[in-house]
Amino acid sequence: MKAPDTELRLMKTLTLIMAALSLAGPAAAAANSPEPIPGTWLVKGRWGPLTFTVNCRFTRLGGVIGGECVDGPTNDANIKGGKRHVIRAAALKGDQLSWTYQTRWTVYEFDARYSGVVRGRTMNGQLLALGKTGTFTAVRQ
Repeated sequence: MKAPDTELRLMKTLTLIMAALSLAGPAAAAANSPEPIPGTWLVKGRWGPLTFTVNCRFTRLGGVIGGECVDGPTNDANIKGGKRHVIRAAALKGDQLSWTYQTRWTVYEFDARYSGVVRGRTMNGQLLALGKTGTFTAVRQ
C-alpha cells in the first residue's frame, strides 16, 4: 500500500501534466494551421458610384507581405479589367490587414489604400483613394 504522501504527490503531478497538455493543445494546433493571409482573395467593393472586383494574391516572405492585385470587372464600361498592381506597404497587425497599390482611374494616378479585419476566410474593410472612402468585402479562394 502506498503512503498518503506519495499518492498526493502523484495526484498533483498528474494534475499539472493534464493542465499543461490542455494549454499546449490549442497553441500547438494554431502553430500547425495555415497562415490566414497568403493566398488569393476575391475582393468586391464600392467606391463612390463605382463597384469593382479585384483578385489579390498575397505572399509572405519572412515578415514581409507582398503580392499583386489584378483588376476584375467594374460597372463602368470605360474601365477594363486585367490590369496588375504590385502590392506595397502591406502589414498585418493582429486581425487587421492593410495594403496599398498604385492605380489609375480616368486621368488620375493614385494610391488605393485598403484596411480590413480578417475573420477566417473572410475580410471586411474600407478603401481610401483620392480622398474618398469606399467599402469592401473579400473571400479567400
